[in-house]
Amino acid sequence: MSISIVIFSFSSNLYLFQEIDLKNNTHFLNVSDHDDIFGEIHILRPSKSEFLRVGQNFTIKWDSKGSIEFVTIALYKDYQHIETITITTSNNGEYVWFIGNHEDADDYSIGIWDYMDFNNNDFSDSFTISMNLQKKFDNFFIMILIVGLIALTTLFISFTLIKLKKKR
Repeated sequence: MSISIVIFSFSSNLYLFQEIDLKNNTHFLNVSDHDDIFGEIHILRPSKSEFLRVGQNFTIKWDSKGSIEFVTIALYKDYQHIETITITTSNNGEYVWFIGNHEDADDYSIGIWDYMDFNNNDFSDSFTISMNLQKKFDNFFIMILIVGLIALTTLFISFTLIKLKKKR
């Protein structure tokens, strides 16, 4: 018969595990990683240098192990909190996120952590959020159209003025 004793150390990510075998009168003292008992989170998507578009849905994906029941997900830009995507969602490995209006930049990241333990977290590599390319094209096309109309109007007025001066 053996008895197991777990001694927690919350000041670090380690815990001590002592097993006593009463039959053979032996003792084992093990040190283990915090993640072995409390869980671990690892973000899979968005991945490094991925491009996300404003106005679209994106599925955030992660792996986890341990006793994590719910997670919190947040968006960061240049390591500064921008928004909490969801305060709590089931730890099922994915969350569909509608990407709202954010400035074009390539230094966004996602943070996911255990809802019950902020110290148990992971942050994605940097990725890009940008305005939809079609909208950029539409805006560029409208700008070219306006500049063209102004140029044609200016030419028309100039030719009209020149004709009026010649008639005098």
